[in-house]
Amino acid sequence: MLYSVISAAWGTFIFIREGTAYNAIYDFIISLTLIIGLTLHRIYGLGERNIEWTKRLQASIAIILLLSLATNFPKRYFETKSTLRNILYEKSVVADDIDFLASIEGPAICEDLSLCYWADKGFNMDFSNTRQKIRSGIIDKKKLTNLIEQQYFSVIQIDKGRQLIGANAFTKDIDEKMFKYYKILRNSPYSGLFLDPKTP
Repeated sequence: MLYSVISAAWGTFIFIREGTAYNAIYDFIISLTLIIGLTLHRIYGLGERNIEWTKRLQASIAIILLLSLATNFPKRYFETKSTLRNILYEKSVVADDIDFLASIEGPAICEDLSLCYWADKGFNMDFSNTRQKIRSGIIDKKKLTNLIEQQYFSVIQIDKGRQLIGANAFTKDIDEKMFKYYKILRNSPYSGLFLDPKTP
């Protein structure tokens, strides 16, 4: 119960902050699962008169769980197959972008991490995690702006979808700094913008 109360309070506090998602309440879900299991165990130990009722309750829960798995398995199976097909298709569609990225020497950062992976570029940064940590105050954004001002990255890839909705890759001021020190080198209909350092 103490674990449940603490995880609920902490999860709520974390969930309302900038850059967080539903994983903030996972501990609370785990605690509720433990409480249900312990409650069933306690009911089972109350005496002979409750054993029959408890067995029925346990059987009902087991059936519900099995039905849930049975109904979800086909959907998850086909979703997984579809995802794998899409990954292979995406790689073939963006083959030119991958070759282009691979031809540029030096460190790269990609909003679409698979592009940097396929281009055999070492991992430097996850846009999503960095954006969340900057907005939450965990990372000082000066560390990133300093790298941008120094033109540390040889190429920066920004997703096409972000351009269409006018959203920032990081924060407004960081993005402004990025376009101050970097220019558009390639505009791909599939992979978005590729930026390289402006010459002094």
